[in-house]
Amino acid sequence: MQFSIFFRILTAILCSFTLLSEAAIDYQKVYVVNLISGDVSVINTAEDKVTDTVDVDIGPIAFAVTPDGKKVYVANLYSGTVSVIDTATDTVTKTVDVGMNPAAFAVTPDGTKVYVANQLSNNVSVIDTATDMVTKTVDVGIFPIALAVTPDGKKVYVANGNSDPGTVSVIDTATDAVIETVDVGMNPRAFAVTPDSTKVYVANNNDPGSVSVINTATDAVIETVLVGSFPVALAATPDGTKVYVVNSASNNVNVINTATDMVDATIPVGTSPFALAATPDGTRVYVANQDSNNVSVINTATDAVIETVGVGDRPTALAVTPDGTRIYVANQDSNNVSVINTATDAVIETVLVGTFPAALAIATVTLDPVTRVIADLIRYSPIKIQKGIRFKSN
Repeated sequence: MQFSIFFRILTAILCSFTLLSEAAIDYQKVYVVNLISGDVSVINTAEDKVTDTVDVDIGPIAFAVTPDGKKVYVANLYSGTVSVIDTATDTVTKTVDVGMNPAAFAVTPDGTKVYVANQLSNNVSVIDTATDMVTKTVDVGIFPIALAVTPDGKKVYVANGNSDPGTVSVIDTATDAVIETVDVGMNPRAFAVTPDSTKVYVANNNDPGSVSVINTATDAVIETVLVGSFPVALAATPDGTKVYVVNSASNNVNVINTATDMVDATIPVGTSPFALAATPDGTRVYVANQDSNNVSVINTATDAVIETVGVGDRPTALAVTPDGTRIYVANQDSNNVSVINTATDAVIETVLVGTFPAALAIATVTLDPVTRVIADLIRYSPIKIQKGIRFKSN
C-alpha cells in the first residue's frame, strides 16, 4: 500500500517536470450534478470519460461557471449551501451557507458576483467570487425559481414562482437592491435575454401558457405572447432575432420573432419537452424530450425538426461545447450522459455518471505549467480534500 502511494506521487512529480517546459493549454470539462448521489461527475471532453467525482453537500441541483472557467458553483438544494469547485484541481475549496433550498444561479459577465435564488427563504444571496463569501442577501418574491443577468451586467431578473400574481424582481447589480417588481403571468418559470440586453422574455408556466416581454429600459411588460401549454424553458438565438419556447404539455416549441414579439412558427417535437440549447452559430436548436427519451434537432433557418436522436432515459438537461461540435445530454433515469456529434446528429458516446443527473455545464479551463503541476500533485495524492472550508452567510 505504501509503495503504491509512493509510486503515484513519484509519477506525478516526474510528469510535472515535463509539464513545466510546456505552454499553457485550454481544454474543456463537463460538470454533471447528481442529485441523489450528492456528487459532481467531471467529464473530460477530449476522451468523453469521467476523470473525477467530487463530493458536495446534499441535493446538488444547479450550476454556475465563472466566465474565466476557474470556478464552478454548485447549489445544494437540501443543505442550503453552495459548493465552490476549483476546476484546475476538481476539489471543493469552500462551502458557503446561503438560504433555504438554493436552486438557481446567475453570474455577472465580469465574473465578480454570483447570485443564488433561495426558494424557501424567498431571497437571493450575493456571493463575491474573489472571497467566496456572501456579501448581501436580497429579499424578493415568493419561491424564486429562476435568475437571469443581462449581458451588460447591469441587472438581475428573478422569477418569483409562487407569487400571486406572478412577479419578477429586478435587482440593480451596482447596489444589489431590488429596484422594480414587475407583474407577469402566473408561475413565471424561466428566462431568455436578448444579446443586446434590451428585452427579457419570461415563460409563465400555465395552461394556456404565455411569455411576458419586459423592456429592460423601463422594466415594464410591453407584450404578452400566447404560447403552448406549460412553457418550461426558453432560449434566444445568438443574433437575438428569435426566442424558442419549450411547451412541456403540448409537445411543441413556439418560435417568437423578437422584432414583432409574435409567434412565427410552432414546431412539433417529442413527448414532454423540458430543456433546450442553441448552438453558438445559431443554426441549430436541440430540445430534450423527457418522456420519449430523445432529442429533437431544429434547423433555425426553416424552423423544422431535421433529426430525432435517441438518448438515455428521461433527458433533462443539455449543454453545448463552445465550438458547437458536441451536445451533452443528462439522462436522469438512466444515470448517464449522451454525447451527440452535431456534424452527424448521432450519439457517439454514453458516459455513466452518478445517480439522478439533474444539470450539467461546460467549463473551458486554462492551465499554465505551474498550475498543471499543482493540479497533478493533488490529483495523484492519496488524500483528496472534498468538502472545503465552510463560510456562513451574513
